[in-house]
Amino acid sequence: MLSNNKMQILERKIGTLQSSYTRAINIQEKRTGSLFQPKCKVLELSNNHPFICFHYIHQNPIKAKLATNMNDWKYSSFQEYALDVEGICNKEIAHSFLANPLEKKQFQEQSKSVITFEYDESSDHSNDLTTKT
Repeated sequence: MLSNNKMQILERKIGTLQSSYTRAINIQEKRTGSLFQPKCKVLELSNNHPFICFHYIHQNPIKAKLATNMNDWKYSSFQEYALDVEGICNKEIAHSFLANPLEKKQFQEQSKSVITFEYDESSDHSNDLTTKT
């Protein structure tokens, strides 16, 4: 558990990061204004929260109806973990930190079990996540 002082320091650091990022984007895009909601809060999470977030992030494009399965979203690291596509992710770190399987089939099954969606087992991509119809 983080002390109150450490939580305040973390909040300030995240605020500084958001502010710097906003300034850079505003300069790049020749715009003004904020990119984030007004106040950043730091909350201590449960032990399995990083694991759930890891899989949720991969499934977000499906929930947002930007893709029909995780394999189709080219901006996701899902392909690196589930299909052995080369990229920038260090799968060994994710495996050690989150206990993600290194074997792609096991990873796909684990990812399907974390967030509840309906899966299309009849498609060519039988391990892909699809939205409910």
